[in-house]
Amino acid sequence: VFTAIRAFIASGISKKGYKLKIIGEAQDPAVRLELSNMLDLLDCRKNIDFLGFQNDVKPYMCKAKGLLMTSFNEAMGRTTVEAMFYGCPVIGRNSGGTAEIIDNKVNGFLFNTEQECANLIRNLSERTPINIINNAFAHVKDNFTEETYGVKIKDIYKKVLALA
Repeated sequence: VFTAIRAFIASGISKKGYKLKIIGEAQDPAVRLELSNMLDLLDCRKNIDFLGFQNDVKPYMCKAKGLLMTSFNEAMGRTTVEAMFYGCPVIGRNSGGTAEIIDNKVNGFLFNTEQECANLIRNLSERTPINIINNAFAHVKDNFTEETYGVKIKDIYKKVLALA
């Protein structure tokens, strides 16, 4: 979340009226204090909405210009897949499961540095990449629906059991 906030502010799009909406909660009081101090230091409280836990993220993803997946150690990346399914372009860190799901500039965007993330945020605010959104949806449909995912898992079990 720290990367997301710094990149969002560095992108300059808050000056155009954009807001960063953060879904989820920081449980650790030390992290919450560090976030509060960061917001004060960057003077950006009015540009960031902390929405807390949400049972249904679909309305947010359908309205968003993009989703930031800034985690260093994201595993499978269910949030990334969900955003892609709902037509929300993903800007993700080039690591972990995010890098395995996103094919850079084909079905999403990958970054290595905060400045790259800020540049991608700025670019995404200026244009909607319909081809990326369509490719992302097709990728999710082909790889992550219950039906296709179930078939792939079943095939893995068949291969493993054949070796036993």
